[in-house]
Amino acid sequence: MSFPHWTPKVRFTLAGCVGLLLHGLMIAAPGAFLLQWQAAFGPIDVGWYYLAFMVSGITGLTLTARRSRRHPLLAGALLLIGLGLALASQMPSFLGIVLTALLVGLGDGVLTLQSNSLVGELHAERGITFLNWANAPFGIGALTTPLLAVFLSWRLVYFLMALVALLAAWLAWQAPPVANFSPQRDRLPWRRALPFLGVMFLYIGLEGAMGTWSGIYLHAQGWPLVWGNLILSLYWGGLTIGRLVLATWVNRQPLRRLQRLLLIGALAIAATLVPALGLGFVLAAMVYGPIFAIVFGLLQRGCGHASLPAIFYTGFLAQSLVPSLFSLIPDATMRGYGFAVLAIALYGASRYLAFAIARQNGFID
Repeated sequence: MSFPHWTPKVRFTLAGCVGLLLHGLMIAAPGAFLLQWQAAFGPIDVGWYYLAFMVSGITGLTLTARRSRRHPLLAGALLLIGLGLALASQMPSFLGIVLTALLVGLGDGVLTLQSNSLVGELHAERGITFLNWANAPFGIGALTTPLLAVFLSWRLVYFLMALVALLAAWLAWQAPPVANFSPQRDRLPWRRALPFLGVMFLYIGLEGAMGTWSGIYLHAQGWPLVWGNLILSLYWGGLTIGRLVLATWVNRQPLRRLQRLLLIGALAIAATLVPALGLGFVLAAMVYGPIFAIVFGLLQRGCGHASLPAIFYTGFLAQSLVPSLFSLIPDATMRGYGFAVLAIALYGASRYLAFAIARQNGFID
């Protein structure tokens, strides 16, 4: 298999970026296409989609968590995602989409861990900065899907996503093994990691809830449907802008600046309880953008590769559980109170994180 005249570092960095672009496209799909699915299939329970994605994603993560080799596992996972997306584009029922989510989630469990860890290892000297930049394509993907949903059918978009998966698999071929990792020796120091995993659970759960339900919530508050979709796209765009703009700033003092971002984000989410302040979702996204890379980079640097699967176990649980819980709220306008609960929890997490930082004096700042 031949490649353009790129250095391995450039090619595998591109593989991570394209893989995370694909991850963003897929994560935003249920929220972007929910109305299309309802029109095509009648009343549906999107919670089943999230459940299938979570179970298979955790399975994929388990398969790769304690392995030091990335080849051919990463490229194979991307090919599996492409197959699942192509099959989903042809399904005649929502049940078929749920079943293909098992294939897509299985590959995504491998993709998210190995793409992020690969970029972090390739650029260890500026890990948090490069992780933010590498995760910016995730926001671009998540921003693109709602925009495509305005103009294209969900079937066509799923087929296009399958082509992106093939491109990522080509770039990831012969990816290098995990650096400085011994599956038999390395273990995660749970006490040190738990405060960060708590922040990650709330962040990813909130991201999933807003990505799925904010458009419908704003429509119930009186916003025109097109404005709800626009704000949803701006939300994902805000994540990308935050990662690009704040990457260097947070890299200098990641622990302290993480706490500030959590507090500002909590206030922005609370503001969305006022119907006229729906753009608070966008402000929240901008300050939440760097959170994933901060937590990932700190744990990769301080606890090694053994800590990283815990981030994604936490992420899969939050990504699937929190949006599903929001589906149980019968009145769309009441979901604003769900966002408020998450805002309060995030504020509490920022206070506890400050306490944990003080106790872990000297832990990577």
